[in-house]
Amino acid sequence: MKKFVYRKYSLSAFILALEVLLFAPAIVSSVLLVGCSHPTDYITVHDTDTIYHHDTIPGPAFIRFLALLNNPSTASGTVHLKLGSPQNPDPFADVAPEMRKQFIPIPPDTALLIYATYFYGTGSQKVDSLTIPKRKPFSMATIVLFRTNDAGDPNRLFPIFADDSTRKLTPPKDSCYIRLINGLPDFPQPTPAVNLHIDDINAPAIFLDPITGLPTPVNFQEIRNYVLIPAGLHKVFVRSESDASQYYSATQQFTSGQFYTIRLIGSKIDGTDQLSIDAE
Repeated sequence: MKKFVYRKYSLSAFILALEVLLFAPAIVSSVLLVGCSHPTDYITVHDTDTIYHHDTIPGPAFIRFLALLNNPSTASGTVHLKLGSPQNPDPFADVAPEMRKQFIPIPPDTALLIYATYFYGTGSQKVDSLTIPKRKPFSMATIVLFRTNDAGDPNRLFPIFADDSTRKLTPPKDSCYIRLINGLPDFPQPTPAVNLHIDDINAPAIFLDPITGLPTPVNFQEIRNYVLIPAGLHKVFVRSESDASQYYSATQQFTSGQFYTIRLIGSKIDGTDQLSIDAE
């Protein structure tokens, strides 16, 4: 097989190669032609759980986004992304505050400059930019968009990258993967750090130090990677490790073979705090 090369004139070949070689069991949900200066400018959004690795093709890499701006005063927490310029008429992605399983293939050898338009406060609009560094071929990542805590400009975007390579795996029978994002800045006090407990608030913490075996709480603006749990109906507790009376809980039917993102978001002081579970 000849090595596939990304070119502007080979859009149909690019799409065909992605569909046939990378996502044989997947359904392409949309194709966007993005006008930017570098020659690799084809963005295809896929909704899939399976990535097939073909060494004859140098890439692409895969990214997806999640917006956790803690901005409930606006009608939507959506962040609108565009490549190269905020005036680019073609959208790159619309980022929702819920975790979805749609990945965007991007060239692995090119850093991307992305402009974001979003709202904050009581409806003020802001434009910011972020750079996606060069990614390894076939790598997978979630980019969580937080807002900064910088007193000088507290409303800039603060992207956190999470390795999603676990999604290339198939969970063992009767198991599923879960992970936790801490987007709650003021709980518990004085340190906003929590851990995850399954079925019993006093059960062993899910996230442990691999060397010491001690609980490792998830700090504010941190995303902890996937861990396996048995499938089935579970009650999850997200709580302070120092005070079990400070907790959130939710009940979920966890399906075998699936992936889930648990989000602790909002503001305790504002009364917008909540625990949500996204079935990806």
